[in-house]
Amino acid sequence: MISCRKGWKKMQIALNCKITNFISVTAGKDRMSKQYLMVMLFSLLFVSVSIYGQGRSRSVTTNAIRDTKLKLMFSETARVEAGNVATYSDPKKKWLLIEVEYTLPGNDTIGRTRWLDDMKVKFQVMYPAYYQGRNVTALLSGETVFWSVPFDGKRHYAVGFIPPQVIKRYSRPGTRIRASFTRTLEARVTFYTSSNRIIGRAFYSDGSSSTKLHTKFTAAEKALGVLRLDGLILSRNETPWANLQWDKYELIKIKK
Repeated sequence: MISCRKGWKKMQIALNCKITNFISVTAGKDRMSKQYLMVMLFSLLFVSVSIYGQGRSRSVTTNAIRDTKLKLMFSETARVEAGNVATYSDPKKKWLLIEVEYTLPGNDTIGRTRWLDDMKVKFQVMYPAYYQGRNVTALLSGETVFWSVPFDGKRHYAVGFIPPQVIKRYSRPGTRIRASFTRTLEARVTFYTSSNRIIGRAFYSDGSSSTKLHTKFTAAEKALGVLRLDGLILSRNETPWANLQWDKYELIKIKK
């Protein structure tokens, strides 16, 4: 950001010098020279705005997301009751929740709050699956885009959901869905700017380091033997949790 502004000032000085020299040479000449002078002035304005805009976009650093904490948990379907609809719930059907906590740096030196618009969060989970008569590794994924997140130095939360139908469809025979089963799972959450630039990651594992997990997930995205299940990790607004704990989470941008 600072380097961009320094470059912008140098550009302004250079253009100002050129315009000053031009005025001294062309003083007293015809209307055509005045029109050319106007073009030069508009060029200065355009370059100033363009470079300043680039400086603003670069202010979001590659490690803007900090203090991440990722946890996986199974949960029964959230109960939302209505007076004219009978309540039905099956305790055997469990959702897998992937919740990530994170922090964005606080306000600038004069107390103004900055905002990160259209932040995308991509959830990925490695799941021991059973498909077409054999055991395989499944890579489930899903994305959520948030309308705008403040740089306020506070804890923020994002969560993805794997429905019980998906878990039942791909779980291996004899799998018992309980809290201890999450130890066999691995997860990666990646944060992106609106221009698809990575600004942070979070990992979940019962032993592997973040470096090994990152390598493993990156390889799984292209490996032939991995069952890739895109779009099966749902956003909160696509689940029974849509209207619950509203103030805990950021506003989700509706897909068009």
